[in-house]
Amino acid sequence: MQTIQLEADFIGAARQRYPYVGEPEQLGRLLLDISLENPTLAQRLDSILIEINQRLVPATNPAPESTHISAYDEAVDMAAALVAAGKAPNEGRALTMIWEMNPRLYERHIMEISR
Repeated sequence: MQTIQLEADFIGAARQRYPYVGEPEQLGRLLLDISLENPTLAQRLDSILIEINQRLVPATNPAPESTHISAYDEAVDMAAALVAAGKAPNEGRALTMIWEMNPRLYERHIMEISR
């Protein structure tokens, strides 16, 4: 049951973060599989897919507001996945791990909260 919820979370995140890149179901499952084996690689791939999505957004039809996710929310989602996968003991430690493994995401978070 936990695996089904985790898969649904990853698919939902893919649908929000990179709707123009590909099928959310395939991307979500792919990132879930990768994150269970190599969380750092999964985060790097997530960042790349976000960049690709931003470049694919048609200039005449900007992405809906719901496709934007704050850096903090993104990190919390990834932290929850680490805890669910047994890679971190709790969400607090998992969030620290996410910030340490993804300094660009942390910098984006700092920029967002200092506006």
